[in-house]
Amino acid sequence: MKILLKSVFITDPTSSHYQTNKDVLIIEGVYRSIEEEINNYDSDVEVIECKDMCLSQGWVDLKSDFCDPGSEYKETIETGLEAASNGGYTHVCILPSTEPNIDGKTQVEYILNKSKNSITSAHPIGSITKKGQGKELAEMYDMHSSGVQLFSDDNIHVSTGMLSRSLLYAKTIEATVAVFSSDPSLSNGSLVNEGIASLRTGMKSEPSISEEIEVERNLSVLAYTEGKLHLTGVSTQKSVNLIKAAKSSGLNVTASVNIMNLLFNDEAVLNFDTNFKVKPPLRSAADQKALLKGFLEGTIDTIDSDHRPKDIDEKDIEFSNAAFGGIQIQTVFPSFNTSFSDYIQNLINAISINSRKIAGIPLATIEEGETVDATLYDTNQEFELNQKSIKSKMKNSPFLEKSFKGKVKAVINNNKHIIFE
Repeated sequence: MKILLKSVFITDPTSSHYQTNKDVLIIEGVYRSIEEEINNYDSDVEVIECKDMCLSQGWVDLKSDFCDPGSEYKETIETGLEAASNGGYTHVCILPSTEPNIDGKTQVEYILNKSKNSITSAHPIGSITKKGQGKELAEMYDMHSSGVQLFSDDNIHVSTGMLSRSLLYAKTIEATVAVFSSDPSLSNGSLVNEGIASLRTGMKSEPSISEEIEVERNLSVLAYTEGKLHLTGVSTQKSVNLIKAAKSSGLNVTASVNIMNLLFNDEAVLNFDTNFKVKPPLRSAADQKALLKGFLEGTIDTIDSDHRPKDIDEKDIEFSNAAFGGIQIQTVFPSFNTSFSDYIQNLINAISINSRKIAGIPLATIEEGETVDATLYDTNQEFELNQKSIKSKMKNSPFLEKSFKGKVKAVINNNKHIIFE
C-alpha cells in the first residue's frame, strides 16, 4: 500500500501537525513522510487530492450489535464491519447480546477470527455475567486473556452485588465495566419518556428517575470498589450533573450518550414512527440540551452509535409491539455534522481519542514512523442515505432518503485502505 494524501488538513489533537495542511505519504501502513509539500515519490504511489478533506485518527464505536452469532439474517460480522468502515470507523466494540452470548473465550475468538481480515477491527465486549443472566460472573479472566478490555451486560440490569464483584475483579486485570442505567422496577414495559410523549400518546412511560437512581447507585458502588466504570446511554440532565460531580470528586468514571438521544427529543415519537423507539427513550428538550452541553464540557466523554439492526417485521408494526433500536453506525458523523457543525471537532476528538482510551485501544497519532489507523472525511460534501448506500443488512434508519452534510472519504487501517466516492 502506497498512498500520498495531498494537502490534507490534520485534525488529530495529539499530532504536532494539528490544524495544518500537509502532504502525507503512507508506505505499507506507516506514515513515511509528513511535509508541507511532497513532490518526489515512486510512480506506483496512489495520489489522492485532499482539497477540503480532513485526516484524524481512526474512529472508534463503543456500542454496536452485529447479531452474529445467532441472528445473522439481520447482520453478520462482515456486513456490520462494512457498514462501520463506511461510517468512518476503524474499530468497533461489539455488544455481547448474541446467541450464544459472548461470555467466554470461545465466543471471543469466534468474533476475532471472523474479523481478522477486515480493514475495521472488531473488539468483542465480554458479558459481565454468564449468558447475561445476572446470576454469576462470566469468565472475565479468560476473555481478557483473549483481548477483551470492556465488560457489559448491554441493556440488562446488573445487581448491586454483581456490579461490585465485577468492578473489583476488573480492577485486577485493568479492565473496564460498562453499565446501562435503568431501574427495571420503574422501566419494565415502558415505551416512551414520561412527559409530553406519554401524555399525548397514552403509552406506558419511563420516568427519568429510573435512570438517575441507577446512576447514583452505580457511582456509589464505583466509589466503594475504586474500580473503572463506564456509564453508557446517558440520557437525562440530572444524570449529567451526577457524573460531573463524580468526576470532580476523583472517581474513575467515563460516560457516553447514544447519537439518537443527542439529535432528537421525545416529540419525535408523537407520530408513532418506530424508528424513534430506542433505549433509553428520547427524553425532553431540556434533557437533550443538557446532553449536548455535557458533551461539549467533557462530562460526557463520547458518542455511541448504538447500532441495532432490526428486520421489517420488528419495526413495520404498531409502536407498542415494535423492537427498540435502529442502524446508526453509518450516520453518526454526517448526522452530527449536519445538526452541530460548529462542534464537529468535539465529535472527532471524542470518537478518535476518548473512545480509544475507554476501549483500551492504543492511540494512533499522526506522526512520521507511526502505524496508520486513520479516517479521511469531508465536512462539506453532501450525500443522501438510501437503500443502495446502506451497507447494513437491515434498513431501519430514521434517515432513509434524507440528505446530510458531511461524508467519510476513506479509512486506512491494518495496512489496508478503502476510498469512498
